[in-house]
Amino acid sequence: MMRQAAPDRRHPTAPARLAVDQRARQLARDFKRASITRRELNQTLAEAFADPDDPRVYRALLRWMKARKR
Repeated sequence: MMRQAAPDRRHPTAPARLAVDQRARQLARDFKRASITRRELNQTLAEAFADPDDPRVYRALLRWMKARKR
């Protein structure tokens, strides 16, 4: 009888959280900073998303979400 692999006990969003942390560290390095907090990242993304004078982030997210639904 084959043994089943143990279920992944990590939270379902754990891989995404790890990827966000990695990208945030890269962003901090690009700005020559020690770190960027998740709070700062979320706030900056929300501001960029909501900016009526610059819809690039909104459009990029729209394209990304549409592509994922395929």
